[in-house]
Amino acid sequence: MSDGDSGKKKVLFVCIGNMIRSQIAEGFARHGGSAFIETYSAGVKPAGVVSEEAVTVMREKGCSRLRACTAGMAITLSPSQLGL
Repeated sequence: MSDGDSGKKKVLFVCIGNMIRSQIAEGFARHGGSAFIETYSAGVKPAGVVSEEAVTVMREKGCSRLRACTAGMAITLSPSQLGL
């Protein structure tokens, strides 16, 4: 998916709680690719907070681009959208 105004690709990282994996993926993508992509993360059952472990890992790697809270999502996809 591309944003018509910026020309950047939009990327959504999803995990269950949106507190570790998807936050780290979004943070690294923002850190290294913000000129090319717009990144988002979400969880199907958002925890509401970002894990301290995720913050520590990102800081150790020189990246501090984590959001302070988590986001939820509800998406309905048709079989054709999934390539089925």
